[in-house]
Amino acid sequence: MAVQVAHVLGLMSGSSLDGLDVACCTFQYKIVPAFELLDWQIEYADTLAYSMDWQERLRTLVHADAKTFALTHAQYGRYIGEL
Repeated sequence: MAVQVAHVLGLMSGSSLDGLDVACCTFQYKIVPAFELLDWQIEYADTLAYSMDWQERLRTLVHADAKTFALTHAQYGRYIGEL
């Protein structure tokens, strides 16, 4: 049985709009003869607070037109990359 190790960075933003949740996790697993998760560990986790501007942009996005939505999508990707 060959044990595989994966280091994974997870990002999530919830409906509270308090910030971007980040977690760095390690998974140990095997894939032969069938996938089996052997162990996992959260190495680091934190919430990176949104600026007031981003909180407001995300809160009102549900009412935005398609162009604003698409532009915000691209800008948000850059923003979380900076965080």
